[in-house]
Amino acid sequence: MSRRLGDIIPEVDSLLALQPEELGAEVLQILRRESSRGFDRLSLFEELMEGLALDDQLGATVAEAVGEALNWLEAQGFLASRPIDHGREVLYVTRRGRELPVVYQFEISRLVPKGAMRSTKGSIAPSEVLCER
Repeated sequence: MSRRLGDIIPEVDSLLALQPEELGAEVLQILRRESSRGFDRLSLFEELMEGLALDDQLGATVAEAVGEALNWLEAQGFLASRPIDHGREVLYVTRRGRELPVVYQFEISRLVPKGAMRSTKGSIAPSEVLCER
């Protein structure tokens, strides 16, 4: 299954306009579609950014936005890390992250031009975002 943000948010400017919690909600929906035992952080970054048209400078900016979104997901308890072999660790979607329903809608229409985000089967609608309860 694809973990590419570009499949949901094809325009880099639209992706960068999202706040960490908004981008985090999209990332969480991508990760929730899989029954994975964990995600290597570096591989996850690469997969999320795959297919986006990025030069080096823009790639670094998008990587920071993705990092902020992942950190937000961890801070909210939707993602956590666990150690695996040889001192490495993987990220995984927590019970809270798997079970949490969509509970809040941000007004992101002001941030993301209409039609700039694509809804995929099993994902939340573009204006639906997870938040703290």
